[in-house]
Amino acid sequence: MQAVDSDLFSHFWTFVKGSLYDCMTGLLLYGILLVLAVIALHLLLSRPEAPGNRYFIAITGTMLFLSTTQAVLQSALVLFEFRLLSEELAGDLDAITQTAWTCQVVLFAQAVVQVTNVLLADALLIYRCYLVWGRNIYPVILPVGMLAACTALGYVSVFEMDIQSHDDHRPFAQVLDVRIPFIITILTNVVLTILIAGRIWWARRELHPVLSEPALTHRYDTAIAMILESGAVYCAAVIVWILASTYCGPESPFTYICTGAVSQLVNIAPTLIIVRVGLGRRGDCEGCKKSDVQAIHMRRVEGFGSIAS
Repeated sequence: MQAVDSDLFSHFWTFVKGSLYDCMTGLLLYGILLVLAVIALHLLLSRPEAPGNRYFIAITGTMLFLSTTQAVLQSALVLFEFRLLSEELAGDLDAITQTAWTCQVVLFAQAVVQVTNVLLADALLIYRCYLVWGRNIYPVILPVGMLAACTALGYVSVFEMDIQSHDDHRPFAQVLDVRIPFIITILTNVVLTILIAGRIWWARRELHPVLSEPALTHRYDTAIAMILESGAVYCAAVIVWILASTYCGPESPFTYICTGAVSQLVNIAPTLIIVRVGLGRRGDCEGCKKSDVQAIHMRRVEGFGSIAS
């Protein structure tokens, strides 16, 4: 057995620890998402005739599939990196080359899944905004453009990462920062959150003279709070990741933890809204009779309520 290069071993061990932090955080949040997704799909399937429910069922199921794929890839990366570490200790250069290539493939697949996941989550939010605004396409033109830009830059950064791992020629290295797509994602979510929450607030303001039942006013306030909370959770996670990667470095344990959290929170935030709205709607149906004012209320906020009715 040949002597082990201590610097190379330390380099490999850093990546193994980082992948462990990433994987453990991701699996913890994936468990939470799995429970929420099952509840959300049950609520959506219980009323398939509600406006837009087929779309929400398809998107929720697809996001769950992508989250599962992400969790599997995170676990696989840890196993391959431990294997790489053992091969380094054994000094098997051919095996090291093959396993290192496999790790690059897994990392590439993870990045593609992450970008696709963000695309679907934001598309779900855009569709929700479209419904809340009475199926008016004009309010969502800007978010759609931002999502298109974010997705394009996201895939470019993924392929740039793959090019850098195989070739010294780096055509985008001096142009695209990997944090740029995430910054656009934050801005897209902020715009959509303002549009959705603002529309619900305006509908509440217009109907205030006829909203004599406190329960109806409370539902408007709850809807606004849910939208703001959901947008804040994911945006805060991405902001923390950007700050961690900037000031702590990409190989910092905290950065890896944030990476694992962001990979699953992108799905937890929209799924949590579906669950909360669905459970709230069910409680309303069991606890009170629909009055004429409530019927007006339901029509005015159809776009929001339909996501889990």
